[in-house]
Amino acid sequence: MVTKILLLVQQKADTDSKRYQEFHTLDKCLDYILKLFEDKLRNQLQEKDNFTYDLSDLYEYLDDLPSIQCLIFSEDTRTFTPHDKNWVKSKLYAHLSNQVTEMAFDN
Repeated sequence: MVTKILLLVQQKADTDSKRYQEFHTLDKCLDYILKLFEDKLRNQLQEKDNFTYDLSDLYEYLDDLPSIQCLIFSEDTRTFTPHDKNWVKSKLYAHLSNQVTEMAFDN
């Protein structure tokens, strides 16, 4: 079953910075959020290719965003359910934890 997820992000105080992106899986949405964060880090580090960060850095980035939320479409009710920044953080934590677990089993 294909899910519809709308990611709403405002990256600056200026309301003209509001953007949305559509995804069909939560994993793709979360990967996109991580890409936004990593792109910002690259810019701050003058495009350094290798860098590390921890969860607190990611959470600080999210907290600094004026707005980020996901709207997830429910086929049952034919409506979008909004999810706030804290929900996004918890999903990113689970997503990254799963990636670490998968990497551990691959080795």
